[in-house]
Order: sequence, then C-alpha cells, then structure tokens
Amino acid sequence: MIPYSDSSEYLKKQINTKTIKDSNYAKTEDIVNYIGTTSIEDANIKINNLHRDVNVDIYPIDDETNVITIEKRPSEFEVKK
Repeated sequence: MIPYSDSSEYLKKQINTKTIKDSNYAKTEDIVNYIGTTSIEDANIKINNLHRDVNVDIYPIDDETNVITIEKRPSEFEVKK
C-alpha cells in the first residue's frame, strides 16, 4: 500500500459513476467491463482486492444500475476521523 493513497477518484472514473444526492451509481456493464468479470458479486470482490486503500460495496438496484459506496480503509499512515 502506498502511504496516503486514495484510488477512489480513479475508480469512479473507470466505472463511470454518476452522483445523485450524495449517492454514487454505476451501470453493471461498466463495472464488469472494468474488472473483467461477468457478475457484480465477483466484480465487488475483485475491485476490493485491486483497490486496497478503499472499501467498495456494490448494491444492485436492477439488472443495469448499482449503488456504489466507497470508503477509505484505515491504515497505519492515517487515522480515520
């Protein structure tokens, strides 16, 4: 892990997130294409393994739309406030 890293903006750009009222949304197609899987469940696992500085949860709304939550993970380099 790189000290003080934050890959959340990069991730949001890669999966084309849209923000509506403090919630992030992304299309299923964009998520699975970015990470190279066929299911949202597998994508969620692989994204968390790839972006170790953030904790990502993906909640499907329907077959095409998902709510994405991204939180910084605690590290020895910084304290979560």
